[in-house]
Amino acid sequence: MYKRGLGILFFLLVNISFCLSQQNEVDSLIIALNEAKGDDKVRILIELSEENRFDESGLEYANQALDYAKKIKSSTSQAEA
Repeated sequence: MYKRGLGILFFLLVNISFCLSQQNEVDSLIIALNEAKGDDKVRILIELSEENRFDESGLEYANQALDYAKKIKSSTSQAEA
């Protein structure tokens, strides 16, 4: 019983740390997005859409990436988005 409890605790701690590390990645990308321009901004928006792929915001970031790629008239970025 004691080992089972430790196993469950370990599993929960690993999942919590994984979630926190993902949030740190998203926060870093948002900060970088504010300073980015051109194709770099599109790539960051794409990364944000991938990080949030299971959330509604993932689709919003993907649409922003495509819209911005069209705005800067970058066919390569449009293809990536």
